Amino acid sequence: MRSFSKSFRSLLACMVLGISFIPSYNFANPASNNSLPEVEIDSATGKPKIFNYKQDLKGFTHPGLDLQNFTKKNLVIFYFSALCPHCQNAAPLVSSTAQTLKGQNVSLIAIAVAQNTDSEISQYISNGKFTAPLFQDQKNFGRQYGNGRVPLTLVVHANGQYRRLPGFEPHTPALIKKAFNLK
Repeated sequence: MRSFSKSFRSLLACMVLGISFIPSYNFANPASNNSLPEVEIDSATGKPKIFNYKQDLKGFTHPGLDLQNFTKKNLVIFYFSALCPHCQNAAPLVSSTAQTLKGQNVSLIAIAVAQNTDSEISQYISNGKFTAPLFQDQKNFGRQYGNGRVPLTLVVHANGQYRRLPGFEPHTPALIKKAFNLK
Protein backbone atom coordinates (compact mmCIF):
# COMPACT_ATOMS: atom_id res chain seq x y z
CA MET A 1 0.00 0.00 0.00
CA ARG A 2 2.89 2.36 0.79
CA SER A 3 4.42 2.05 -2.69
CA PHE A 4 1.00 2.61 -4.26
CA SER A 5 0.59 5.77 -2.21
CA LYS A 6 4.02 7.07 -3.24
CA SER A 7 3.36 6.25 -6.91
CA PHE A 8 -0.04 7.90 -6.77
CA ARG A 9 1.49 10.99 -5.13
CA SER A 10 4.13 11.16 -7.89
CA LEU A 11 1.51 10.81 -10.61
CA LEU A 12 -0.75 13.41 -9.00
CA ALA A 13 2.17 15.84 -8.61
CA CYS A 14 3.04 15.43 -12.28
CA MET A 15 -0.52 16.05 -13.37
CA VAL A 16 -0.67 19.23 -11.29
CA LEU A 17 2.74 20.43 -12.50
CA GLY A 18 2.09 19.53 -16.12
CA ILE A 19 5.11 17.24 -16.31
CA SER A 20 4.90 14.12 -18.41
CA PHE A 21 6.86 10.99 -17.51
CA ILE A 22 6.06 9.32 -20.80
CA PRO A 23 9.34 8.48 -22.47
CA SER A 24 9.84 10.09 -25.85
CA TYR A 25 9.93 7.02 -28.04
CA ASN A 26 9.22 7.03 -31.73
CA PHE A 27 7.16 3.87 -32.26
CA ALA A 28 6.81 4.56 -35.97
CA ASN A 29 10.57 4.52 -36.50
CA PRO A 30 12.49 2.94 -33.59
CA ALA A 31 15.80 3.35 -35.43
CA SER A 32 15.39 7.14 -35.23
CA ASN A 33 15.90 6.92 -31.47
CA ASN A 34 19.51 5.88 -32.06
CA SER A 35 20.32 8.76 -34.41
CA LEU A 36 21.92 11.95 -33.21
CA PRO A 37 19.56 14.93 -33.38
CA GLU A 38 20.73 18.05 -35.18
CA VAL A 39 21.90 21.13 -33.30
CA GLU A 40 18.92 23.30 -32.22
CA ILE A 41 18.21 26.05 -34.77
CA ASP A 42 16.66 29.47 -34.09
CA SER A 43 13.60 29.64 -36.34
CA ALA A 44 13.83 33.44 -36.65
CA THR A 45 17.47 33.61 -37.79
CA GLY A 46 18.10 30.12 -39.15
CA LYS A 47 21.32 30.02 -37.11
CA PRO A 48 22.20 27.54 -34.34
CA LYS A 49 20.84 28.46 -30.92
CA ILE A 50 23.46 29.25 -28.28
CA PHE A 51 23.05 27.91 -24.74
CA ASN A 52 22.49 30.51 -22.00
CA TYR A 53 24.82 29.76 -19.07
CA LYS A 54 23.29 32.56 -16.98
CA GLN A 55 20.60 30.47 -15.31
CA ASP A 56 19.07 30.91 -11.88
CA LEU A 57 20.03 27.57 -10.34
CA LYS A 58 20.58 26.49 -6.77
CA GLY A 59 23.81 24.53 -6.34
CA PHE A 60 22.58 21.45 -4.50
CA THR A 61 25.61 19.15 -4.19
CA HIS A 62 28.28 21.79 -4.93
CA PRO A 63 26.90 25.06 -3.45
CA GLY A 64 29.78 27.23 -4.75
CA LEU A 65 29.53 25.87 -8.28
CA ASP A 66 27.67 27.89 -10.89
CA LEU A 67 26.53 26.91 -14.37
CA GLN A 68 28.78 29.67 -15.74
CA ASN A 69 31.77 27.56 -14.58
CA PHE A 70 31.02 25.34 -17.59
CA THR A 71 31.14 28.11 -20.24
CA LYS A 72 33.23 27.15 -23.29
CA LYS A 73 33.36 23.51 -22.12
CA ASN A 74 31.65 20.41 -23.48
CA LEU A 75 28.71 19.71 -21.20
CA VAL A 76 25.90 17.18 -20.81
CA ILE A 77 22.88 18.31 -18.79
CA PHE A 78 20.46 15.75 -17.35
CA TYR A 79 17.16 17.55 -16.52
CA PHE A 80 14.93 15.46 -14.30
CA SER A 81 12.32 15.19 -11.58
CA ALA A 82 13.20 13.28 -8.42
CA LEU A 83 9.67 11.79 -8.45
CA CYS A 84 9.80 10.55 -12.04
CA PRO A 85 10.14 6.74 -12.28
CA HIS A 86 12.05 7.00 -15.61
CA CYS A 87 14.41 9.56 -14.06
CA GLN A 88 14.96 7.30 -11.05
CA ASN A 89 15.75 4.34 -13.31
CA ALA A 90 18.20 6.47 -15.32
CA ALA A 91 20.20 7.70 -12.29
CA PRO A 92 22.75 4.84 -12.21
CA LEU A 93 23.33 5.13 -15.98
CA VAL A 94 23.70 8.91 -15.70
CA SER A 95 26.24 8.45 -12.87
CA SER A 96 28.29 5.87 -14.77
CA THR A 97 28.21 8.07 -17.90
CA ALA A 98 29.49 11.01 -15.84
CA GLN A 99 32.41 8.88 -14.64
CA THR A 100 33.18 7.76 -18.19
CA LEU A 101 33.16 11.32 -19.54
CA LYS A 102 35.38 12.76 -16.79
CA GLY A 103 38.66 12.04 -18.53
CA GLN A 104 37.37 12.97 -21.98
CA ASN A 105 36.95 16.76 -21.63
CA VAL A 106 33.18 16.51 -21.11
CA SER A 107 31.35 17.37 -17.89
CA LEU A 108 27.97 16.00 -16.89
CA ILE A 109 25.67 17.84 -14.50
CA ALA A 110 22.08 17.30 -13.42
CA ILE A 111 19.32 19.84 -12.87
CA ALA A 112 16.24 18.94 -10.84
CA VAL A 113 12.90 20.56 -11.67
CA ALA A 114 12.00 23.54 -9.49
CA GLN A 115 9.05 21.72 -7.88
CA ASN A 116 11.23 19.06 -6.18
CA THR A 117 11.85 19.52 -2.46
CA ASP A 118 15.32 19.25 -0.93
CA SER A 119 14.37 15.94 0.71
CA GLU A 120 13.10 14.49 -2.58
CA ILE A 121 16.35 15.45 -4.32
CA SER A 122 18.45 14.04 -1.45
CA GLN A 123 16.54 10.76 -1.65
CA TYR A 124 17.07 10.66 -5.43
CA ILE A 125 20.81 11.17 -4.98
CA SER A 126 21.17 8.43 -2.38
CA ASN A 127 18.96 5.91 -4.20
CA GLY A 128 20.74 6.36 -7.53
CA LYS A 129 24.22 6.68 -6.04
CA PHE A 130 24.37 9.92 -7.97
CA THR A 131 27.77 11.62 -7.99
CA ALA A 132 27.60 14.33 -10.70
CA PRO A 133 27.19 17.99 -9.70
CA LEU A 134 23.50 18.61 -9.14
CA PHE A 135 21.57 21.86 -9.28
CA GLN A 136 17.94 22.73 -8.70
CA ASP A 137 16.07 24.84 -11.23
CA GLN A 138 14.63 28.05 -9.84
CA LYS A 139 11.88 28.04 -12.55
CA ASN A 140 13.67 29.51 -15.61
CA PHE A 141 15.72 26.57 -16.93
CA GLY A 142 12.65 24.38 -17.48
CA ARG A 143 10.83 27.20 -19.22
CA GLN A 144 13.75 27.91 -21.52
CA TYR A 145 14.98 24.39 -22.33
CA GLY A 146 12.33 21.96 -21.12
CA ASN A 147 9.68 20.49 -23.34
CA GLY A 148 7.21 19.46 -20.65
CA ARG A 149 8.75 16.00 -20.34
CA VAL A 150 11.40 14.55 -18.09
CA PRO A 151 13.98 13.21 -18.26
CA LEU A 152 15.60 15.42 -20.88
CA THR A 153 19.26 15.48 -21.88
CA LEU A 154 21.00 18.46 -23.43
CA VAL A 155 24.36 18.03 -25.15
CA VAL A 156 26.07 21.44 -25.08
CA HIS A 157 29.18 21.94 -27.20
CA ALA A 158 32.05 24.21 -26.10
CA ASN A 159 30.89 26.76 -28.70
CA GLY A 160 27.46 26.94 -26.99
CA GLN A 161 25.51 25.10 -29.67
CA TYR A 162 23.34 22.35 -28.23
CA ARG A 163 21.29 19.28 -29.07
CA ARG A 164 18.25 17.97 -27.23
CA LEU A 165 18.06 14.23 -26.55
CA PRO A 166 14.81 12.74 -25.23
CA GLY A 167 15.22 10.89 -21.95
CA PHE A 168 18.35 9.05 -20.88
CA GLU A 169 18.15 5.56 -22.30
CA PRO A 170 20.77 2.79 -22.65
CA HIS A 171 21.76 4.17 -26.10
CA THR A 172 22.16 7.78 -24.82
CA PRO A 173 25.85 7.43 -23.77
CA ALA A 174 26.71 6.32 -27.32
CA LEU A 175 24.87 9.36 -28.74
CA ILE A 176 26.78 11.64 -26.35
CA LYS A 177 30.09 10.14 -27.47
CA LYS A 178 29.04 10.56 -31.11
CA ALA A 179 28.07 14.21 -30.52
CA PHE A 180 31.52 14.99 -29.08
CA ASN A 181 33.44 12.67 -31.46
CA LEU A 182 34.66 10.52 -28.55
CA LYS A 183 35.75 6.89 -28.76
